[in-house]
Amino acid sequence: MARKLERAQVNLLRKIGSEDWELWNFATGRATPVVKRFTRAEDVPIRVTVALPLQQTLCLVQWIPTTDLQVARDVLQLNLEQRGLLASASQTDLSVRMIEKSDSEGLFRAVLLRSDFPSELTFVQAERFEPLADTLVLGTNRIYLWREDDRFAVIITRGIQPVFFQRLSRAEIDPPFLAELHCLRLQLAAQRVITDLQAAILWGAFSYDEINLIGKRMNLPVTGEIVPKPIFPATPSNLLPLAVASLHAKRRRQRQVRRVIGALVGVYAAAVLAFMGFIWWQRNQAEVLRKELREQAPTVAAIQSAADQWRNLQWAVDPRVYPVELLHQVAALLPPQGLRLTALELDQGKVFVRGEAAGAPAAFKLAEDIKANAELQLFNWQMRSPSLRPDGRAEFVIEGSPKLAKTN
Repeated sequence: MARKLERAQVNLLRKIGSEDWELWNFATGRATPVVKRFTRAEDVPIRVTVALPLQQTLCLVQWIPTTDLQVARDVLQLNLEQRGLLASASQTDLSVRMIEKSDSEGLFRAVLLRSDFPSELTFVQAERFEPLADTLVLGTNRIYLWREDDRFAVIITRGIQPVFFQRLSRAEIDPPFLAELHCLRLQLAAQRVITDLQAAILWGAFSYDEINLIGKRMNLPVTGEIVPKPIFPATPSNLLPLAVASLHAKRRRQRQVRRVIGALVGVYAAAVLAFMGFIWWQRNQAEVLRKELREQAPTVAAIQSAADQWRNLQWAVDPRVYPVELLHQVAALLPPQGLRLTALELDQGKVFVRGEAAGAPAAFKLAEDIKANAELQLFNWQMRSPSLRPDGRAEFVIEGSPKLAKTN
């Protein structure tokens, strides 16, 4: 079953033997990947996995008496530090992989990012970085040669696994180049990294004389082939330059800020919609109430009319508002001397108590007694300032207004 590709793996960017970068798109459902070319890697507008050119990596392969990947990583890291190749112990610039193992030892390969990582590959769309050799389908026990910019590059396989790859020091096929290649082969064989090579494969344009020189010096059959289509390694590397990691962190922060802003906008929009919905509901309820009021208005008017009639009838039949009863209640409040009533009148439902008092205080005292009397609580009582006569006596009028309805 094919391994599911991650989103960033759908697009792979590489450059082999040419000045242009190739963008391979492995969109689901396509039989053949689509290839586009770019002059600069940073011009790629989509997220990609970058196949690192050999000039950007260092490769170290070694048999180590352990099958523990972490122990092997520590050993290889120490070897690189002793050679002055590893400046830091970062977990993102060193990738270690087991190529082969036996009962007591394992063959491990370390790939290290060079410290002078180019700015052209430091762009935010680069999601992952893989060694170029791990993105190629390679033959069994082969040595591959091609020109990478101004130098030759080489990949050597053990079985079908790329165990060693690097850029060489020469750009021409001459005796120093052939000697360097032969020494490299002898060194890897002495370290038991490679077994007998079966063929040399050349990618790119080579002359007939160059092919003969390589074949005679290495004592191998030499063939020219086209560069194979890329693949994604079954085990992804953890190679990630610090500059690119910083760009990714910045992008994540920007996404978080955008998500927070989006959430706030969503909450604000929801609040506005909820408020508008509440206003609409209130208006709808108000319209329902107004409609009910309009429908009940005739009934309410009829009830009010009947209530007024009953109140008028109450005043007509209630003995507490009879003039004689009112006179009796007011007269009962008169003191033995110093105050006399001159009239008790009913006019338009109001009661007027007129009288004379020996002084204004006596008149005010009577007004307060009338207000406090329980039998006279059907009226609101008030008195204007009494009028003083030349003889010192005070004429007063205490007015009572009915609390419910006015009757004649």
